Amino acid sequence: LKRAGRRWAIEHGLWLVGSKHLFDTRLDGDCDTSRLRRFDPDKIGEKIQAQLHEIDPYLPEEYRGNQSNDVRAMLGPLVQEGVRTQRSNTATRLRKIAGPMIFNINPTDLKDSARRTRDFKDDIGWKTDDSGKGGYDTLDVPILHSDMRSSYSLDQFLLNSALMRAIWALSGDEQLQETGSQTGINYAERHDEYLQILMEGMAMKSPVIQHIVDVWNEKIFPEGRRGDADEQPRGNARALQALRAEAAAVEQDGDQTE
Repeated sequence: LKRAGRRWAIEHGLWLVGSKHLFDTRLDGDCDTSRLRRFDPDKIGEKIQAQLHEIDPYLPEEYRGNQSNDVRAMLGPLVQEGVRTQRSNTATRLRKIAGPMIFNINPTDLKDSARRTRDFKDDIGWKTDDSGKGGYDTLDVPILHSDMRSSYSLDQFLLNSALMRAIWALSGDEQLQETGSQTGINYAERHDEYLQILMEGMAMKSPVIQHIVDVWNEKIFPEGRRGDADEQPRGNARALQALRAEAAAVEQDGDQTE
């Protein structure tokens, strides 16, 4: 059961909504997960259902599906412990091994919070407005663009999705927690924002997002399938607006063709 939590953390995210009480909710085997409004803050129950459906395949067969209250009460703490363990492992590897290798820096560069803030805050999206007020942008993050420039490019950004957690590795935050104590970056929210861009893009059959998925498939399946968190600049809104505008343009072109 702990292994199920670790697998979910590796493949889906680092935080479960509802913590150890997640399994107080029964898994609805008949629901269409593609229609769940998991990104709507007023629909927490639908996000819980989405996560339950993600976890279920990782559980031992005897625990899958809609189980009794006693079984579900046991599942929650054990799965959550697995997620917590994997999150700790991820943090350690990012700071001690993966981060220095990815960015070609010395591991000592990542040991001190003040040093990370001084050296890397611009690389992880620090922006200031005309009044001098600062915050961390969601998408305009130089380390997440292949050319390491601050220019906005959705496709290049998402092609580097493996680097998303590296924002934390280069940040001044000491612990990998939902909201960074030093930066105010809400990492759990960031994950959902990036996921929303991808899922909406796929649902809209966005050429940009399809290209990203094709590139991922080529790399992963080469032989088979081809400050303050509330004050952060909302870069993801730009991306979603771009996707929706693209979808509307494609639909309009189709109407004109007909």
